[in-house]
Amino acid sequence: MRRHIPATAGMLLAVLGALGGAAARTEPATVASGAPQVPPNFLVAAYARGLNHPGALLVLPNGDVLVTEAHGVSLLRDTHRDGVADLQLPLVTELERPLGLALRRDRLYITNAEGVHACVYLIGRARLTGACRQIAELPADSGPPLAGALAFNRDETTLYVGLDGHRGPTQATPPSVYALQPDGKAGHRQATLQGAPAGLALEPGRGQLWSIDTGRSPPVLLPVDAGGQSVALEGDASSVGFVFYARDRFPKPYRGAAFVAQSGGAGGGRILAVPFADARPSGPPEQFVDGFGSDATGRPAALAVTRDGALLVADEGRGTLWRIAFKCGACTPDPVPSHPARH
Repeated sequence: MRRHIPATAGMLLAVLGALGGAAARTEPATVASGAPQVPPNFLVAAYARGLNHPGALLVLPNGDVLVTEAHGVSLLRDTHRDGVADLQLPLVTELERPLGLALRRDRLYITNAEGVHACVYLIGRARLTGACRQIAELPADSGPPLAGALAFNRDETTLYVGLDGHRGPTQATPPSVYALQPDGKAGHRQATLQGAPAGLALEPGRGQLWSIDTGRSPPVLLPVDAGGQSVALEGDASSVGFVFYARDRFPKPYRGAAFVAQSGGAGGGRILAVPFADARPSGPPEQFVDGFGSDATGRPAALAVTRDGALLVADEGRGTLWRIAFKCGACTPDPVPSHPARH
């Protein structure tokens, strides 16, 4: 049974389901066995299966998808453009337990328990074109554990890294967002949080860096090192990552929104949608996807947006990437008005 949906989300889904009147075609909500439950007129299917604890996701400019697994990074390619990755290739195998991914020109950046690494890679290739080397100089005695999140600023001059807290024999390092040059030098603490940052991403309108502070109760989606409106992420699940939707294939209320992955809780996990307008939150979080499984078989771990505007969900428990797309044959391009800004 579908879990309770907040009133704002229920109204949105009711409008989506009623689009086009009696003649509207409502597509099936689920087309793959074991898939999570999505709203009316959205389709969900497996983009890739058989992955070993999939985690961080990175969509490359050519449409390829990189995903971290327990023993490296894999490249997924949909050669037929049918929404299924028919090629799954090992790309990085020498780095254990990778946590985060970012790309800058011909360098692929990867975090793991040892630090931040830069690998020589040309987009479109099925293998690295050069070696990986550790570049980061992390603070504290042995360096605080990496929370894994990675993000570049807009002009790619600064690499942001999420750091968990660390208590060494001589000093304590708080959870923080750390800033580095692309070569790993000139590192400094950009912002201090109360708990480990769950994800880092630039808001597409103004390029402000956002994160989730997991040390607050409840966790909070907030702009990093800047004043402004934040959003409390209520619920019994743990917030593990988020992504901004910067495409135009979803209905208007979702464009520019932050999709937040939450793992655990009574339903095994869910995805929230936080509406944004004018580069700031414009409403409370709304439940978008649930039904990952209360038996812990499904655990959403990360999110990404594909070039064709679908939402990818890394399901760590099932070893699957789910692809969620909007498909409504009777809908107009902009069927629902945007949420009004709330002050």
